[in-house]
Amino acid sequence: GQSRLGNWLTKQAVNHVEELRGKSSAMTAVFHMHHFAHAQNDLVTGDSIGGVSGKSAAAANKRSGKT
Repeated sequence: GQSRLGNWLTKQAVNHVEELRGKSSAMTAVFHMHHFAHAQNDLVTGDSIGGVSGKSAAAANKRSGKT
């Protein structure tokens, strides 16, 4: 098997490259947009998640072949 140190170093390298590419600032921006969308859904429909439940999302993924 792989050494724990080798796996850890690989993960650190990937995380570093993702950070250089702006992942953290992109995730921050998208997080705020995501919550704005929930608030808008709640105001317009009275349901912050647009009528989607965990069960309905899982069923839709199963029908489409996504895992």
